[in-house]
Amino acid sequence: MIVKHIYYILYYMALVETLTNTQRYELKKKIAELRSVKGEGTTLVTLAIKAGTTSVQMSSKIKDEIGLASNIKSAQTSKDVCDALESASNVLKKYSGSGSLEKGLIIFAGNGITMDGKPKRFNIGIEPPLPCPNPLYRCENHFKTEILEGMLIDKRAFGIIIIDRGSCFYGIVSGDTKRKLDNFTSDIPKKHDQGGQSQNRIQRLRKEKIHAHLVKAGERARQNFMDSSNVPKIEGLILGGPSDLKNHLGKNHLPTELKNIILQTVDVSYSGEAGFSAAIDLASEAMGSLKYIQEKKILQDFFVMFKSDEDQEKLCYGFNNVEIALNTNAIKTLIIWEDLDILRREIVDPTDTDNKKTKIIYSKEKMNDVTIIKSELFIDWITKYVEENNIDIEYVTDHTEEGAQFKAFGGVGGIMHWALNLDYAMIEDDTELDDFI
Repeated sequence: MIVKHIYYILYYMALVETLTNTQRYELKKKIAELRSVKGEGTTLVTLAIKAGTTSVQMSSKIKDEIGLASNIKSAQTSKDVCDALESASNVLKKYSGSGSLEKGLIIFAGNGITMDGKPKRFNIGIEPPLPCPNPLYRCENHFKTEILEGMLIDKRAFGIIIIDRGSCFYGIVSGDTKRKLDNFTSDIPKKHDQGGQSQNRIQRLRKEKIHAHLVKAGERARQNFMDSSNVPKIEGLILGGPSDLKNHLGKNHLPTELKNIILQTVDVSYSGEAGFSAAIDLASEAMGSLKYIQEKKILQDFFVMFKSDEDQEKLCYGFNNVEIALNTNAIKTLIIWEDLDILRREIVDPTDTDNKKTKIIYSKEKMNDVTIIKSELFIDWITKYVEENNIDIEYVTDHTEEGAQFKAFGGVGGIMHWALNLDYAMIEDDTELDDFI
């Protein structure tokens, strides 16, 4: 089991190194599109080819499946499935000269209805970012995207325990999220400073309650962070709290398997959720490979610069200003909220009587009485732009405190090589806020 745990750590570290940020975004976008497709009956074919399988081997299996599909009772369903398998076979032919498929191949084929209600024929082959572990063949009314989705989920996790006299809190940080697992309180009294026998009795009772509190904390740690075979489900453990209880817990009351993966012990002034957040910040280097930590770091840098009179000039934010900075090659790192749904529209300038001038509008609202030349999601447009111009891009979520703040800030910004004299006056004008949604 320990070997399996180490395998998953290395597996997802390999994923981090395999895909660029842009490639991850594009794959997530394609998965979302495929997941939304609906088919008539069981006519959408998903074919996962195991890593190392040759195209010749797979072609033979597809021919066998076409033979079986021809026996389906419903003539229309039989035809649709056979057509989808023929399409899958055509996709496979593109790889006929490559010998074995090193990482395998995921094929999606068939006639479906897209999210906007339009019919579309799908004939897509996706080389997975990680080796496909098992073969899969499904004919259903939807595509089976779970195998690709699973490859994008970073299953590495770090556990955090915040303990003080009054409570013990358990949380986990994994991928781009953090969450609470468990919490319990205790009734350990404060130190008794009166003299006499009463003080001795109360101090003895207090020590007994502290010991019971630590024993319970260790047992809950086992329940929250270990599986039924007593193997850690986490890559590392962080202990935090305002007192020395965290050190006693780590030395004397945790299972050996958890003691061995303690990465850091941090002093925090708070208990519960507040202590959890503080511990994440203090132990960020120990968990630095997680997307959650990387997002916090890049956004913390952004907001530190924003608060500095000197460095603020090297930031850009708002759609117009970001485009200006891009066009002058000033942006070093672009930051964008990954669920930004603003459209970038090129329209005929309504103030131009000759209808020759165009302008760019950023909005997600319906636009009437204007001539739209081109319309696409701003995030898709900018993803293509930075890819073509070799600009670093960071896609962030709103799962961190900083991410939620950045989303409210507009959801797009950049750290620049040099300062530009950009105009932010319009952000104060409510009539122009569409540019900064």
